[in-house]
Amino acid sequence: MHRAAFLMARRSEVEKKDPWDVFMMVFAIFVRDIHHLDISDDQLEHERHYLVSHYRGKGAYQQRRSLDSALEILEDDYQQLYDEIFLGCPTFRRGVKKLVVASAEIECESKFKAMLSRFDSQKDKPSERVRTAQHESDAVLVMILALATMGHYCQSHDLFQRWNHLQLMAQLHCFENDKRSTDPCKGWHKEQTLIFKNTIEPLVARVETLLPQNSWLRFACINNLTLWERDGREWVSYCLIPEARVTAAPWAHNSDMISSNLSILEALLAEIAANRGEDGTVGEVDWESVKKTRTPYEEMRLSLDVGRGDNRVRIDPLDHDDLPARVQEELRDFMLAIANGHGRNEFHNFHHASHAAHIADLLLQSLEKESDEDRNIAFDPLVRFAVVLCALVHDVGHSGVPNHRLKVEKPELAEKYSNKSIAEQNAIDMTWRIFMSDDFQNLREFMFGSSVAECKKLRDLMVNGIMATDFENPVLKALRKRRWKKASTCKSTKATLIMEHVLQISTVSHSVQVWEIFLEWNERQFWEAYLAFLEERSSKDPSESWYEDQLKFFDNLVLPLTETGTETGVWDILSDQLFQQATRNRLKWELEGKNICESLIQKTKARFSKPSDATATTATESILTSTIVEQIESLSKVIKRYERKVETACGNLITVAYNDHSSQATKGLRNQSWSEMHQHFKQQGWYRVHSKTMDDEDDVPEMYSRPPKDDVVHDC
Repeated sequence: MHRAAFLMARRSEVEKKDPWDVFMMVFAIFVRDIHHLDISDDQLEHERHYLVSHYRGKGAYQQRRSLDSALEILEDDYQQLYDEIFLGCPTFRRGVKKLVVASAEIECESKFKAMLSRFDSQKDKPSERVRTAQHESDAVLVMILALATMGHYCQSHDLFQRWNHLQLMAQLHCFENDKRSTDPCKGWHKEQTLIFKNTIEPLVARVETLLPQNSWLRFACINNLTLWERDGREWVSYCLIPEARVTAAPWAHNSDMISSNLSILEALLAEIAANRGEDGTVGEVDWESVKKTRTPYEEMRLSLDVGRGDNRVRIDPLDHDDLPARVQEELRDFMLAIANGHGRNEFHNFHHASHAAHIADLLLQSLEKESDEDRNIAFDPLVRFAVVLCALVHDVGHSGVPNHRLKVEKPELAEKYSNKSIAEQNAIDMTWRIFMSDDFQNLREFMFGSSVAECKKLRDLMVNGIMATDFENPVLKALRKRRWKKASTCKSTKATLIMEHVLQISTVSHSVQVWEIFLEWNERQFWEAYLAFLEERSSKDPSESWYEDQLKFFDNLVLPLTETGTETGVWDILSDQLFQQATRNRLKWELEGKNICESLIQKTKARFSKPSDATATTATESILTSTIVEQIESLSKVIKRYERKVETACGNLITVAYNDHSSQATKGLRNQSWSEMHQHFKQQGWYRVHSKTMDDEDDVPEMYSRPPKDDVVHDC
């Protein structure tokens, strides 16, 4: 539904459309699958389902039934709305029915080709038909609806994989329940490739003629097809192995993440080189002069030179394949090094970093539409490269615990960074050390040419950007507030703050996205906190207050961040959208969060609890383990028994030493603990003498010599 509304909104940028068309489009998508049975029409006909006879074999049986049911509900339960719709648009039923039926024609090759032919004939020979406008409008709506129903094929690769996985699991479920004749797993890769080439590409080619220029549909479609042809078979195998889904850690980066990040950075590299305007040859560059001499905290600046005006050379995302091979190779190696630098965490991992990088890039793209010169930081390709890179590396070296815990676990880092923003400063230093190594000299020379100043600028941008992601440091928080107050009078300060603001939102972007994405990352965040608690790296059990903590997270961080964008005018429309989505997520969490937490806690404890035989995978290990446990328990009993004997012996020793059974001092000593007795003994001269080795026994003074053994036994 959202895809259709978005495409219709883009269509309206070119040509003003009847709002009833948009309403019919959204309504059709909203109701078309109400009674879908997850099987094809061919299977319904094979089973001789009652829907086939009911609709007289006209096809689109499930869609027709869904529409009839929706209209019945609308007429019976919402009479006033029903009257309003049909009075405003008398042809509503016919129009929606045509759209709903057309959405099912994609599955039939002959009907799909006929649909494309109707669209082409309307575009080529509009004057030869009667009621041209209406027919053309119907053809346009059908085409947009068809693409919207399969829109995940031309969205980001992560979304494509998610929906493709759900589709595969649904088809597999049908096969296992004898509702599909063929196993979808055997030909899924080939089937999806044919859908791309025979269905999606023709749809995209026609829909793009209805949209403004620079549409992302074609690029996303080609990107997904390329990645699917390369990695699809491996992905299908991964989806079909339950053990792989359980044991494959979320921190494990894969080729899709690497490739999607590289596609952004390579395009930006091409822009950087194009804007520099050099021939690519460089002389001797003193890279040593760029290496850091201070800590990142000390390098932070209130404002940076982050804008060049609207003079950027535009590079099409498909035109960056001509980068030098050595540069592409080094950039990929650099990306792999960054991926390997991320910890094995549930939340703060390379997957989270890639998610943040894509969100940061989208936020920067939205800034390009703004007209104010001081907000157009996205027109400086080096700044944009730095922002995406900061989002990718802001958690390099993260160990899964906050900074206050790092002070205990890694005191050497805490001392190095003066107990300030330890994780953030460490991430900057680790990334910069990798980037400045000899392995990436060609990459640096391609980016900066012979300009050491540009390299230093990248360092400054990284320092300010990553340090801005520390939300705990009270000094930095107060400093940011003061800088925002002065931003209206200083363009460079405002531009710097906008860059930092983009990174701050991208690192918590799951909270300003749709509810399902928020829940997914919220679960990972809880797992990481709970695992730290189990490993005694945190004294706080997150399960006790997770519901309240998330409300505070929204109130104290997320909502103020989105409000800052609205109040300062960073974005005209996007800020309102982010704030509204964050508010919706916060309200929904307040209403449903307690139930979600109960389920999450049960799921988490089941996941991290150790099975009874977790330490004994074989019979031999089990026997050895039980034997060791028995011996330890027996040894513990012996130790406790001897502790009691030692205490008794100490009491007798006190009696012998003082030869006064009834004195208050003797009774007091006998009632003391072993450690208190020991401290008392060490202060006595006889104890020090008898603590020496037996080699000195002859030199012991007579007054300190041992009493005869029999006497000792008798006194004891």
